[in-house]
Amino acid sequence: MLGWKIGFWGAVAIVGYTYVGYGVVITLVNRLLGRTTIARPDVADDDLPSVTMLIAAYDEADCIVAKLENTNALDYPADKMQILVVADGSSDATADLAVGAARRLGRIRVIHEPERLGKTAAVNRAVPYIDTELMVLTDANTDVNPEALRRMAAWFADPQVGGVSGEKRVKATDQASGAGESLYWKYESYLKRMDARLHTLVGSAGELYGIRTALFTPLPLDTVLDDFVQSLLVVQQGYRFGYEPEAFALEAPSPTTADETKRKIRNAAGGFQGMARLRPMLNVFRHPMATFQYVSHRVLRWWAAPASLGLALVFNVTLVANGAGGVYPWLLGLQLLTYALALLGWAFAERGIKWRPAFVPFYFVYMNVTALMGMVRWMRGRQTPLWPKIARAQEPAAD
Repeated sequence: MLGWKIGFWGAVAIVGYTYVGYGVVITLVNRLLGRTTIARPDVADDDLPSVTMLIAAYDEADCIVAKLENTNALDYPADKMQILVVADGSSDATADLAVGAARRLGRIRVIHEPERLGKTAAVNRAVPYIDTELMVLTDANTDVNPEALRRMAAWFADPQVGGVSGEKRVKATDQASGAGESLYWKYESYLKRMDARLHTLVGSAGELYGIRTALFTPLPLDTVLDDFVQSLLVVQQGYRFGYEPEAFALEAPSPTTADETKRKIRNAAGGFQGMARLRPMLNVFRHPMATFQYVSHRVLRWWAAPASLGLALVFNVTLVANGAGGVYPWLLGLQLLTYALALLGWAFAERGIKWRPAFVPFYFVYMNVTALMGMVRWMRGRQTPLWPKIARAQEPAAD
């Protein structure tokens, strides 16, 4: 029975450290080191770097014009900002609408090939057209706040900063499927702030991130999470990846739980693919602090924690079935209650009902189950770089 107890507490420790412990550790370490905040450099307009906003758009006819207007209105010196749209594979009017916006707004270039090879291929093809110091990638279906680019670019005054991530924010809607997603991203944003203060981010928000153009690495065309891999390749080159929470990309949540499930499984499969290709990040002697952050925040989150969550339940059931008393029956009851609430939250989500006491347990279990499903997809070699087109939930109508 001792072996079952060791296994149980080991699994609990991994889950606890991944979702709570790591956040506590980096918060305390930052406080001990006096890193309670990081002051953004104050950079004059003349010293700001030149930037190309790169928008990879696939069948975004419903939002590309609004996106270009939003991007064109960013608060940044006009002579130092360019906009590049790559609409490869788009079968709708995305390219034509972007060309029309370019004629009207200026400083926008559009490239388009009819063959669809995925976002990674589109970005690889677009980068040779970029001659600015920085390149900032942003999704076509997001709105970026006016100050975002100026605030991100200022961090590059530090020569050790190779990239900067903005913050993903999920619009509040009446859709129950967005409640857990929004809560998750608030916590994730907190961890990213702590990561950046300690040393570096270990994965950027694909909705809005920038790197020094010279550090860009062309990726294999089958890469699923280009943002995750590209940002860590910058870290592998010896640079830090910063975080600017006051630069944010706002997007609507998935309209249904089924759509969100597809997205999460795909992201998880891409995460496992990326981790397999980022093995040098596990070399603690090369980048000790970055490796600690990468393992704690990414490897455990995607790999160890989901498996440990299931093992904790199996070990706990086995212990109680073999007569273990004390805290074990109570802990088993707590686990079963969590899963019961998760099932209730799933049922509510399917009906568009938001009730946080049930939805929070649901989203926690849901994240880990979809991570395991993504691992299976990756192991079977069924992940694809082609993103399925999913409509996002709309904001509630104004009264």
